[in-house]
Amino acid sequence: MFRKIFIVGFCLALVLNVTFMWPLKIKADNVDIPGYDMITENANFEMYFNQENADVAIKDKMSGYMWNTIPPEWEKDFSKGFAKNNLASHIMISTFDNKGRSEEYNSYSSCVKKKTFQYKKIEDGIRVNYVFKQQGISIAIEFRLTKNGMDVKIPVNSIKDRQDFGQKKIKDQQTKSSNTVAQMPAEEDIIQLNQIKVLPFFGAAAKSSDGYILIPDGSGALIRFDDNFGNYAEISKPVYGWDKAIEQREMPPLEETFRLPVFGIKKDNTAVLGIIDGGDAASAINAGIAGNLCGYFRTYPAFIYRDINKFMLFEGGMQTGETTTSLGGISERFVYKMSPVSLSTDITVHYYLLKYDNASYSGMANTYRQYLVNEKKIRIAPIPDDMYFALSLIGGVQKRKIVWGIPRTVMEPLTTFKQARIIIEELKKRGINDISVRYMGINSGGYKYKITDQIRPAGELGGTRGLKDLIHYTVENNIALFPNGEFLEIYKEGNGFSGSKDAVRLANNAVAFQWQWDIVSGRREPGSEGYFLLSPARLPNISGEFKDSLQRFDLVNVAVDSIGDMIYSQYKKNELAFRDKVKTKWEDVLGNLAKQMNRVIVTGGNAYTLPYITEVWNAPLDTSEFLIETEQVPFYEMVVHGLIPYTAPPSNLRHDQSDEFLKMVEYGAIPHYQWIYEQSSVLKRTDYDDLFSMCYHDWVDNAVKEYNEVKKLYKGTYDKRIISHEKLHEGIYRTIYEGDISVVVNYTGEDYIVNARVVKAHNYIVQGVE
Repeated sequence: MFRKIFIVGFCLALVLNVTFMWPLKIKADNVDIPGYDMITENANFEMYFNQENADVAIKDKMSGYMWNTIPPEWEKDFSKGFAKNNLASHIMISTFDNKGRSEEYNSYSSCVKKKTFQYKKIEDGIRVNYVFKQQGISIAIEFRLTKNGMDVKIPVNSIKDRQDFGQKKIKDQQTKSSNTVAQMPAEEDIIQLNQIKVLPFFGAAAKSSDGYILIPDGSGALIRFDDNFGNYAEISKPVYGWDKAIEQREMPPLEETFRLPVFGIKKDNTAVLGIIDGGDAASAINAGIAGNLCGYFRTYPAFIYRDINKFMLFEGGMQTGETTTSLGGISERFVYKMSPVSLSTDITVHYYLLKYDNASYSGMANTYRQYLVNEKKIRIAPIPDDMYFALSLIGGVQKRKIVWGIPRTVMEPLTTFKQARIIIEELKKRGINDISVRYMGINSGGYKYKITDQIRPAGELGGTRGLKDLIHYTVENNIALFPNGEFLEIYKEGNGFSGSKDAVRLANNAVAFQWQWDIVSGRREPGSEGYFLLSPARLPNISGEFKDSLQRFDLVNVAVDSIGDMIYSQYKKNELAFRDKVKTKWEDVLGNLAKQMNRVIVTGGNAYTLPYITEVWNAPLDTSEFLIETEQVPFYEMVVHGLIPYTAPPSNLRHDQSDEFLKMVEYGAIPHYQWIYEQSSVLKRTDYDDLFSMCYHDWVDNAVKEYNEVKKLYKGTYDKRIISHEKLHEGIYRTIYEGDISVVVNYTGEDYIVNARVVKAHNYIVQGVE
């Protein structure tokens, strides 16, 4: 037994490259900061390294300001123990075992204090290798100086854990060799790396500082330092939304999606903007306030290396990984399983160090926009001279009816092809000629039905002949028609799609069917209406077939739904794919569509879609309103405006017509209407009864009036970039565009004077337009 333990531990130590001697001294060329050696420099910055605590510091040559990856006065903080050591850590890791037990470790406690870290100079920077010896995990992190600040990279091939080594922990055995792991738990306890938090306190600010945190929650949100938050917990939300291949046991809260992989913190006259480049699809944005756990405001990224899957066991029998909970006297047994596939992309974060006028959320937006243009080669859409009228139409839906005395589910036509033409003609009669029509549910079966692998015009809507007539009419009248393709959410098998063969699977090999949630119990309703998720491996063929069918109908524009709204993993054997790989698949599909279609619409507009699309519909204009959030800002819109046109959510589905109209104006979004020709009452007692107030007859007058008002308002701003946004007073906001044109919005019940002009209550003004 001793020989077995010795060999296992010795091999593990070799693979981890653990060193038990002091690292070699880096020669200091120009030391002027006590305890720090200068590693490299460029025209703007100098990089320093502290060999004792591994702190990396960046010095601004012009101002002399220092940005430290570890707060310089962290030892004086009121926090204690593990929480305090987090302050001095470059990385924090979470591990998980097959019994559902999670642990967290930090690089200071596990590596720096125990001298199990190494470092070496690399081109333009330094590499630090952290060895979590007791956990059998090693991770290298690289810091490189750039003209804008610093790039941080964790090469994925530097991440090693016992799963990578194929080794298991052996229970409660002590070894007598210094080369072996000190204590090894039970053989059946497999500990694996779950999550890596990167530079959790870089740019962190004490409570006495003036500033705020920026997070990409929906349109964007600020967490100001001067608010009294109490003891609220840190928030952590996944970029691009939750992974639907991870089974959710409870109904997730109704929240906005973090659509941009960015985060920022402003402290006095400086700011740090982080842009997640590599690993963004597996990342989350974290934000915490001073007073909770420690005395620092902070925001930082975390990366899922392997995900955790929790499954319910419906029958007894003690099996590995079981835990038991009780709900109302009913015992529930769960088994935990780590995902069989892990992150395969290098983790990369670009840190932009901003100061003075750029040290604001406006400066951060301008910086990120320029990054997208320069580095991501964003496809700057040719913006029409005039703002178009954005119209979504629904062709038909499934509805339960009595047919010849027999209950049947049939397609209920809502807007036939002839009726779509009638609606367009009505708008043209009222002087609206620039119209873009996104047409959903035109295939047999209608909206939210079978996969749209190609155009199959429903007979109930007019069939192939009816669609061709509509296409001819739109071409003759310069109307942009966008047939809608839904590739990912599939509500019924057919059209070549099989749930057992072509759907996403969970880590336990069950089909990842997305049931509806019961609002009362907060649990899924098996047997309710729901949908499959298309396997990423099938998407290129499906989207290619759809594109070919569009071209057969001489259609040159396309709208795609969920691909701009979600990313998920695939755990089906032989098709294993983590979210980072799936994102690449999504990008390839969008790239192919962009090459062959004139215009490409996505809904939602996650960041990975932006280089390939021409417009975003239903752009985020709201936030999740987390307790620690202070105010909403149009960060998403500031990044995108002037590059890609975007619409607001449907005006006819607003909850508060006045405030939501003003929000649309403040954020520079195009009005959007979602209609049907038939009366809204036809949707009662269907799965679409949430689509209230849809009949075009009820809305056309208001829509024409609103469109004409906003078109006039946007005359000088429609194609301009937003250069800044600011809060003038409680409920008073100003958006400033290129050319010094500004829009001031007043949400309050009282008039407000700005630059000698009155902004009436619940109204807006435009300044700077001749």
